[in-house]
Amino acid sequence: MTRDLLDDELSFLETGKPFIRLPRPGDWFGGSGNFVAGNPSTNAQIVYFMNKRHTFGKMFIEVLDAQGKVIQEMPAGKSAGINIVELPVRYPMPKAAPTNNRMAMFGSMITPSLDEGTYTIRVNKGKQVFETKLELEHEAADIYSTEARKLQSGTLKKLFDLTEELGYIYYASEDLRSWTDTSAQSVSVKKDRQALLTLTKGIQTWRDSLVALDGDGYVAESEAIREEISTLYLEVSQFPGEFSQGQIRKTELLTLRVNAHRKELDRYHQAVKAMSDKWEKKGIIPVKMRTIEAYKRA
Repeated sequence: MTRDLLDDELSFLETGKPFIRLPRPGDWFGGSGNFVAGNPSTNAQIVYFMNKRHTFGKMFIEVLDAQGKVIQEMPAGKSAGINIVELPVRYPMPKAAPTNNRMAMFGSMITPSLDEGTYTIRVNKGKQVFETKLELEHEAADIYSTEARKLQSGTLKKLFDLTEELGYIYYASEDLRSWTDTSAQSVSVKKDRQALLTLTKGIQTWRDSLVALDGDGYVAESEAIREEISTLYLEVSQFPGEFSQGQIRKTELLTLRVNAHRKELDRYHQAVKAMSDKWEKKGIIPVKMRTIEAYKRA
């Protein structure tokens, strides 16, 4: 700390270089006579000094990638003195469809990390902007090549997106099924009611094929596309190096299948919306299917 720094409105402080740690699941099961300290944080730290507390106007932090795209926005520390804000180097857990398969429940515990490289940290303090650079590297213990890490990271991000996409399909289809089932009780014409009930049954049968909710969660376990994605996700996430061509091909096939299910959702949505538009004038509440953005925010 220098006198010049103490007089600055906001100054960034240097810390140790952050790095992306290899995933290491597991824990020590010691007795009452053992003590083990916690591991260091896996997050990168943004540290800055302010000569007085920020009171008026918004203050937040933006993280920009090498192309200048904002990839994350975080609240900023506003206190006088040293502020430490932690930047997670790994994605949050993906939002997924439900399952009773034990392995699938834990399949996405290890999430993708930010890419290795230089990031811009932008602190927006009212109308003023302060910037610094943050460089992320893989830890020294990482013996895998850059090409292998990129392939693993790219594949894991694809499986991450497939997990959220299928989850969206599952829950958005419930919006359609719920509307057709409820509206069938309000339609007086028998032919129209039967059409709604048939559509309800079709949507429900298709939804049930996406996930494995039968079994006892212990011995009797089945598998659908949701569980296939999660099982492959677990395999890829636990090994940061180059993996098999079979796993790459499996990822491609799962992508094609999820895309086909998204088209099926769109087909059902068009059919349900046509009925909704027809009966809206008769007092029936129109169908509303959530967007994928709303699904991810929930």
